Amino acid sequence: MTLHFVMAPDQQILDKITPLLSDADTLILLADGAYLTHAAENRKLPFRVREKDLTARGLTATAECTINDQQWLALTLDHEKTMSWAR
Repeated sequence: MTLHFVMAPDQQILDKITPLLSDADTLILLADGAYLTHAAENRKLPFRVREKDLTARGLTATAECTINDQQWLALTLDHEKTMSWAR
């Protein structure tokens, strides 16, 4: 059960992560990673995106995939491992 932090708007990161994902894993799109929201939706990946990062970049997403900082903390505590992805 891994929580993957994606912090760069690089679709190649999603290409690398996708084959590594298990059913219990979750992606969190943070900072400029929020630009990957629609790509993650189109790929039907198990992801969440931080609402503050969406707002700061003028982006939107469906309510079920947005999280606040408390929910981010809860996800971090619920997952056994974390992995950060950036350029």
